[in-house]
Amino acid sequence: MDTHPLVNVASQPEPGHEAESSNPQGLSKKAQKRAAKAARLHELKLERRAREKEAKKQKRRERAQAIARGELDENTSRKRWKTSADGETVIFNARVVVDLGFDELMSDKVGVSLCSCLSSVRRLCQGQEINSLTSQLAYTYSANRHAAHAFSMLFFTSLNGRTKQRLDAINDAGYKRWTRTEWWEEGYDRLWAEPSQHPEPRSEQTHPQGSLTLPVQTKRENIVYLTADSSEELLELNEGETYIIGGLCDHNRYKVSA
Repeated sequence: MDTHPLVNVASQPEPGHEAESSNPQGLSKKAQKRAAKAARLHELKLERRAREKEAKKQKRRERAQAIARGELDENTSRKRWKTSADGETVIFNARVVVDLGFDELMSDKVGVSLCSCLSSVRRLCQGQEINSLTSQLAYTYSANRHAAHAFSMLFFTSLNGRTKQRLDAINDAGYKRWTRTEWWEEGYDRLWAEPSQHPEPRSEQTHPQGSLTLPVQTKRENIVYLTADSSEELLELNEGETYIIGGLCDHNRYKVSA
């Protein structure tokens, strides 16, 4: 009986099979782009974490070397915030005002439909905006308190509604114990208004005795409202000025609001 050598013959893909193999999940082009973008962001996040980890190791090495050379005291070097040579925090004599007059624009919860095309931020949009705002206020206070050059005062104006209710419920109204802060139910226009216009200010004041602060009332030209919607760019901060930022957490739903 005649024998024939076996020959490997590559099977030809069936029509449409090649497209399926390159896209096994049957994703649309838009979905594939989103997945690729998410993968790239994940890679960048891992790279950033690796750099941050290496930077921390380098700081620890430098700190250990400084202690070994006697240039740094081991106990005082454990302070997590920077201080001046005399041991006091360096105060930058300017103020930041957070305008909280947007309470009615923020929702307790945003529906998923707002983010149907933004799956990467869907969980953020489903979160509670008031809670997110109050968390950012706490972060702002903490960042200033531990800054190498801290602003002399933080003002929080138009504190009313759900924002105030949320703050009051956190840590037994712990915000009232924050140092170098003032909380006003009035708007930021009180900064330049005549004292007679606010005869009985309703505010919480928590700045220590002897702290370096500017007078509450100031000239209107010394006040700058910071907003991403402005065509002007702020290049430097100056002492003696007051900078206002809008306390609005809306995931970019409202334009030219703050």
